[in-house]
Amino acid sequence: MSGATKIEAPPGGFDVAILDPPWRYDNWTDANNGAAVSAYSTMSTDDIAELPVRDWMAPDSLLACWATWPKLRDATDVLAAWGADYITGLPFVKVSASGAPHPGTGFWVRGATEMLLMARFGQPKRPPPPCGLLLPGPDRDASWAKAWDRGEVALWGRRMAHSRKPDSIHEWLGQVGEHRLEAFARRKVDGWTCWGGDLGVLLTADGPVACEVDAGDPGTLDLFATGEGC
Repeated sequence: MSGATKIEAPPGGFDVAILDPPWRYDNWTDANNGAAVSAYSTMSTDDIAELPVRDWMAPDSLLACWATWPKLRDATDVLAAWGADYITGLPFVKVSASGAPHPGTGFWVRGATEMLLMARFGQPKRPPPPCGLLLPGPDRDASWAKAWDRGEVALWGRRMAHSRKPDSIHEWLGQVGEHRLEAFARRKVDGWTCWGGDLGVLLTADGPVACEVDAGDPGTLDLFATGEGC
Protein backbone atom coordinates (compact mmCIF):
# COMPACT_ATOMS: atom_id res chain seq x y z
CA MET A 1 0.00 0.00 0.00
CA SER A 2 3.06 2.22 0.20
CA GLY A 3 2.80 5.19 -2.14
CA ALA A 4 -0.91 4.73 -2.80
CA THR A 5 -2.96 7.92 -2.98
CA LYS A 6 -5.53 8.04 -0.21
CA ILE A 7 -8.98 9.33 -1.11
CA GLU A 8 -10.87 11.46 1.39
CA ALA A 9 -14.57 11.79 2.07
CA PRO A 10 -16.05 15.30 1.69
CA PRO A 11 -15.85 17.65 4.68
CA GLY A 12 -18.53 16.58 7.12
CA GLY A 13 -18.87 13.16 5.51
CA PHE A 14 -21.48 11.57 3.27
CA ASP A 15 -25.18 11.94 4.01
CA VAL A 16 -26.14 8.63 2.44
CA ALA A 17 -24.27 5.57 1.20
CA ILE A 18 -25.27 2.55 -0.83
CA LEU A 19 -22.94 -0.39 -0.20
CA ASP A 20 -22.91 -3.63 -2.19
CA PRO A 21 -20.22 -5.71 -0.46
CA PRO A 22 -18.59 -8.46 -2.56
CA TRP A 23 -19.58 -11.27 -0.17
CA ARG A 24 -17.47 -14.41 -0.30
CA TYR A 25 -19.32 -17.72 -0.38
CA ASP A 26 -17.66 -20.76 1.19
CA ASN A 27 -18.92 -23.43 -1.14
CA TRP A 28 -17.00 -26.53 -2.06
CA THR A 29 -15.66 -25.25 -5.38
CA ASP A 30 -14.99 -21.82 -6.82
CA ALA A 31 -17.21 -22.77 -9.74
CA ASN A 32 -20.13 -22.96 -7.30
CA ASN A 33 -19.12 -19.94 -5.23
CA GLY A 34 -22.40 -18.07 -5.68
CA ALA A 35 -21.26 -17.04 -9.19
CA ALA A 36 -19.67 -14.00 -7.52
CA VAL A 37 -16.03 -15.04 -7.78
CA SER A 38 -16.37 -15.44 -11.55
CA ALA A 39 -17.66 -11.85 -11.86
CA TYR A 40 -15.45 -9.88 -9.46
CA SER A 41 -13.01 -10.19 -6.56
CA THR A 42 -14.67 -11.08 -3.27
CA MET A 43 -13.86 -10.23 0.35
CA SER A 44 -14.19 -12.13 3.59
CA THR A 45 -16.79 -10.91 6.06
CA ASP A 46 -14.01 -9.97 8.51
CA ASP A 47 -12.31 -7.79 5.88
CA ILE A 48 -15.59 -6.06 5.04
CA ALA A 49 -16.24 -5.44 8.73
CA GLU A 50 -12.82 -3.78 9.10
CA LEU A 51 -13.59 -1.07 6.54
CA PRO A 52 -13.71 2.36 8.26
CA VAL A 53 -17.19 3.17 6.99
CA ARG A 54 -18.01 5.30 10.02
CA ASP A 55 -15.12 7.63 9.09
CA TRP A 56 -16.68 8.27 5.69
CA MET A 57 -20.12 9.23 6.95
CA ALA A 58 -21.70 12.36 8.42
CA PRO A 59 -22.78 12.25 12.09
CA ASP A 60 -26.39 11.92 10.89
CA SER A 61 -26.35 9.65 7.86
CA LEU A 62 -28.07 6.70 6.24
CA LEU A 63 -26.59 3.40 5.04
CA ALA A 64 -28.30 1.11 2.54
CA CYS A 65 -26.46 -2.21 2.44
CA TRP A 66 -27.20 -4.99 -0.04
CA ALA A 67 -27.21 -8.56 1.21
CA THR A 68 -28.19 -11.96 -0.11
CA TRP A 69 -30.16 -14.41 2.00
CA PRO A 70 -27.15 -16.66 2.79
CA LYS A 71 -25.25 -13.56 3.96
CA LEU A 72 -28.03 -11.95 5.98
CA ARG A 73 -26.42 -12.63 9.38
CA ASP A 74 -23.02 -11.52 8.05
CA ALA A 75 -24.57 -8.28 6.83
CA THR A 76 -26.14 -7.39 10.18
CA ASP A 77 -22.85 -8.29 11.93
CA VAL A 78 -20.98 -6.00 9.52
CA LEU A 79 -23.38 -3.11 10.13
CA ALA A 80 -22.80 -3.53 13.87
CA ALA A 81 -19.02 -3.64 13.36
CA TRP A 82 -19.24 -0.35 11.47
CA GLY A 83 -21.09 1.14 14.44
CA ALA A 84 -24.35 1.62 12.54
CA ASP A 85 -27.79 1.01 14.01
CA TYR A 86 -29.81 -1.43 11.91
CA ILE A 87 -33.32 -0.09 11.28
CA THR A 88 -35.23 -2.14 8.72
CA GLY A 89 -35.06 -3.38 5.15
CA LEU A 90 -36.90 -4.27 1.98
CA PRO A 91 -36.55 -7.20 -0.41
CA PHE A 92 -35.59 -6.46 -4.00
CA VAL A 93 -37.64 -8.81 -6.18
CA LYS A 94 -36.00 -9.59 -9.52
CA VAL A 95 -38.54 -9.98 -12.29
CA SER A 96 -38.48 -10.97 -15.93
CA ALA A 97 -39.80 -8.89 -18.83
CA SER A 98 -43.26 -10.35 -18.20
CA GLY A 99 -43.23 -9.02 -14.62
CA ALA A 100 -43.06 -12.47 -13.03
CA PRO A 101 -40.38 -13.20 -10.39
CA HIS A 102 -37.17 -14.48 -12.01
CA PRO A 103 -35.56 -17.20 -9.84
CA GLY A 104 -31.80 -17.42 -9.74
CA THR A 105 -29.56 -20.17 -8.42
CA GLY A 106 -29.36 -21.79 -5.01
CA PHE A 107 -28.62 -25.03 -3.19
CA TRP A 108 -31.73 -25.13 -0.99
CA VAL A 109 -34.09 -22.73 -2.77
CA ARG A 110 -33.76 -20.72 -5.98
CA GLY A 111 -33.59 -17.16 -4.78
CA ALA A 112 -35.39 -14.41 -6.68
CA THR A 113 -34.73 -11.67 -4.13
CA GLU A 114 -31.96 -9.78 -2.38
CA MET A 115 -32.25 -7.68 0.76
CA LEU A 116 -31.62 -3.94 1.02
CA LEU A 117 -30.87 -3.34 4.70
CA MET A 118 -31.25 0.17 6.11
CA ALA A 119 -29.05 1.39 8.95
CA ARG A 120 -28.11 4.76 10.36
CA PHE A 121 -25.65 6.87 12.23
CA GLY A 122 -27.32 9.46 14.45
CA GLN A 123 -30.64 10.77 13.18
CA PRO A 124 -30.50 11.10 9.38
CA LYS A 125 -33.25 12.36 7.13
CA ARG A 126 -35.70 9.61 6.34
CA PRO A 127 -36.02 8.84 2.60
CA PRO A 128 -39.47 9.41 1.10
CA PRO A 129 -41.51 6.41 -0.03
CA PRO A 130 -40.12 5.23 -3.39
CA CYS A 131 -43.47 5.55 -5.17
CA GLY A 132 -43.28 5.86 -8.93
CA LEU A 133 -39.56 5.04 -9.05
CA LEU A 134 -39.64 1.26 -9.06
CA LEU A 135 -41.37 -1.32 -11.20
CA PRO A 136 -44.67 -2.28 -9.53
CA GLY A 137 -45.39 -5.83 -8.48
CA PRO A 138 -47.16 -8.15 -10.94
CA ASP A 139 -50.83 -9.13 -10.70
CA ARG A 140 -51.63 -7.63 -7.32
CA ASP A 141 -55.18 -7.17 -6.09
CA ALA A 142 -56.64 -3.84 -5.05
CA SER A 143 -55.94 -4.33 -1.33
CA TRP A 144 -52.20 -4.42 -2.04
CA ALA A 145 -52.06 -1.71 -4.70
CA LYS A 146 -51.40 1.31 -2.50
CA ALA A 147 -48.72 -0.51 -0.50
CA TRP A 148 -46.96 -1.65 -3.68
CA ASP A 149 -47.08 1.83 -5.17
CA ARG A 150 -45.60 3.36 -2.01
CA GLY A 151 -42.80 0.80 -2.01
CA GLU A 152 -43.80 -0.42 1.44
CA VAL A 153 -43.84 -4.12 0.61
CA ALA A 154 -40.93 -4.70 -1.74
CA LEU A 155 -38.74 -3.14 -4.40
CA TRP A 156 -39.32 -4.61 -7.84
CA GLY A 157 -36.95 -4.38 -10.79
CA ARG A 158 -35.85 -6.20 -13.89
CA ARG A 159 -33.18 -8.85 -13.40
CA MET A 160 -30.01 -7.56 -15.08
CA ALA A 161 -26.32 -8.47 -15.21
CA HIS A 162 -24.77 -10.09 -12.16
CA SER A 163 -24.89 -7.77 -9.13
CA ARG A 164 -26.55 -4.96 -11.14
CA LYS A 165 -29.24 -3.13 -9.20
CA PRO A 166 -32.05 -0.85 -10.42
CA ASP A 167 -30.90 2.65 -11.38
CA SER A 168 -33.90 4.10 -9.56
CA ILE A 169 -32.36 3.14 -6.19
CA HIS A 170 -29.96 6.07 -6.61
CA GLU A 171 -32.79 8.44 -7.52
CA TRP A 172 -34.75 7.38 -4.45
CA LEU A 173 -31.99 7.41 -1.83
CA GLY A 174 -30.30 10.43 -3.39
CA GLN A 175 -33.10 12.53 -1.86
CA VAL A 176 -31.63 11.96 1.60
CA GLY A 177 -28.77 14.43 1.17
CA GLU A 178 -26.34 16.27 -1.08
CA HIS A 179 -23.26 14.14 -0.39
CA ARG A 180 -23.86 10.62 -1.72
CA LEU A 181 -21.57 7.60 -1.82
CA GLU A 182 -21.81 4.27 -3.57
CA ALA A 183 -19.20 1.84 -2.21
CA PHE A 184 -18.19 -1.24 -4.22
CA ALA A 185 -19.58 0.50 -7.29
CA ARG A 186 -18.89 -1.02 -10.68
CA ARG A 187 -19.93 2.01 -12.74
CA LYS A 188 -20.26 5.77 -12.31
CA VAL A 189 -23.59 7.36 -11.41
CA ASP A 190 -24.29 11.08 -11.87
CA GLY A 191 -24.51 12.93 -8.58
CA TRP A 192 -22.80 10.16 -6.61
CA THR A 193 -19.22 9.56 -5.49
CA CYS A 194 -18.52 6.02 -6.67
CA TRP A 195 -15.76 3.91 -5.13
CA GLY A 196 -14.89 0.44 -6.33
CA GLY A 197 -12.16 -1.62 -7.90
CA ASP A 198 -13.63 -1.39 -11.39
CA LEU A 199 -13.35 2.41 -11.05
CA GLY A 200 -9.79 2.42 -9.73
CA VAL A 201 -10.59 2.86 -6.04
CA LEU A 202 -9.63 0.11 -3.60
CA LEU A 203 -11.57 -0.14 -0.35
CA THR A 204 -9.21 -1.16 2.44
CA ALA A 205 -9.02 -1.15 6.23
CA ASP A 206 -6.91 2.00 5.86
CA GLY A 207 -9.60 3.69 3.78
CA PRO A 208 -10.13 4.12 0.04
CA VAL A 209 -7.01 4.47 -2.09
CA ALA A 210 -6.56 5.19 -5.77
CA CYS A 211 -5.18 2.42 -7.92
CA GLU A 212 -4.81 2.12 -11.66
CA VAL A 213 -6.92 -0.66 -13.10
CA ASP A 214 -5.79 -2.58 -16.15
CA ALA A 215 -8.87 -2.20 -18.33
CA GLY A 216 -7.64 -4.93 -20.62
CA ASP A 217 -7.43 -7.51 -17.82
CA PRO A 218 -9.55 -6.47 -14.82
CA GLY A 219 -9.05 -9.87 -13.20
CA THR A 220 -5.34 -9.32 -12.56
CA LEU A 221 -5.93 -7.29 -9.38
CA ASP A 222 -7.61 -8.17 -6.13
CA LEU A 223 -9.79 -5.15 -6.60
CA PHE A 224 -11.13 -4.72 -3.08
CA ALA A 225 -9.10 -6.45 -0.42
CA THR A 226 -5.39 -5.72 -0.07
CA GLY A 227 -4.36 -3.19 -2.68
CA GLU A 228 -1.53 -5.41 -3.93
CA GLY A 229 -0.34 -4.30 -7.33
CA CYS A 230 -0.93 -0.59 -6.69
